Amino acid sequence: MDGKGASARNAGDRSEMLKLEIFHDYIWPFAYNAAVWLDKVKRDGMELDITWKSFVLDANKDGVDYELFWQLPIEEQGRSMYAHKIGKAALRQGQELFDQFNLNIYISRHSGKRIRLDKYDELLEVSVECGLNKEQLLLDLEDPKLILEIRKDHDEALGTHGVDRKSTRLNSSHWWISYAGFCL
Repeated sequence: MDGKGASARNAGDRSEMLKLEIFHDYIWPFAYNAAVWLDKVKRDGMELDITWKSFVLDANKDGVDYELFWQLPIEEQGRSMYAHKIGKAALRQGQELFDQFNLNIYISRHSGKRIRLDKYDELLEVSVECGLNKEQLLLDLEDPKLILEIRKDHDEALGTHGVDRKSTRLNSSHWWISYAGFCL
């Protein structure tokens, strides 16, 4: 190796980073495992360019009218929609803050406080602990476009990447690792 790759990575050249696109649901323990593992990989020095995209498991349940699901009030959209919505709002405050929120929500849900993903107050508490500006977050949460952004991610997983709604399998042109939704 000529060393150019290492210096480019050290200089923050995102074109030299490993790029991951992850379709996830905060309710998935497999996605929690992936989030914690990827955080460790990053702390160990590997530069990753990770895009986390929403995939709402409750939208795919048997008997759910898919089109109606996205029009329901948020409190009727399943266990993790509040978390996805806050995640999209957190991203508006920057990638670094979103990354911290994303990891902390997973830890708080699956190994820490065991917070409920359908409780705004518990999610907001974690958000503030991550350094998110609560006032800005509350303003952004009023934006109805957040649900559209979540659905866009979800539809991309179903359409572009070929996830099967009932079995959450990915077509053969992508890897689906431990149901965490990695697309490489």
